[in-house]
Amino acid sequence: MFGTIINRLCINLFYLSKVNGKIIENTLGATRNATYGQGFYLTTKLLETNVPSEEAVFSIIGRTEHAAPIQAFTDEVYEVKGDITFKPEANKEYVVKGTLGESYSAVWIELKETGDVIQQKIEIKGSSELGFFEK
Repeated sequence: MFGTIINRLCINLFYLSKVNGKIIENTLGATRNATYGQGFYLTTKLLETNVPSEEAVFSIIGRTEHAAPIQAFTDEVYEVKGDITFKPEANKEYVVKGTLGESYSAVWIELKETGDVIQQKIEIKGSSELGFFEK
């Protein structure tokens, strides 16, 4: 997981959400649980996921998250998501990174040690802002 702090009320999170189509415990859920009951104070929670060294489909997401859910209805929420299929190397660490914005958004997996992007970036050229009912 990697996040870009916008302010203490909002963050852009980049995280692994599924492995081979199976929903896993992820950074977004952990961050929401850590933030629950704190009003407008956002607490991020990093989760690491151990996966076997075999080819798999990794579903990754980049999304804007707010401390209080009501904030999402008045602020921008950007999201980009997709799947990357690859075989992680044993004893290597990978991170999900990205960028979110009005004119360009992307999410990708990279080798932590070198910063090399695994396969390709999942990109949206133009706005990735979610509509009112998608937030």
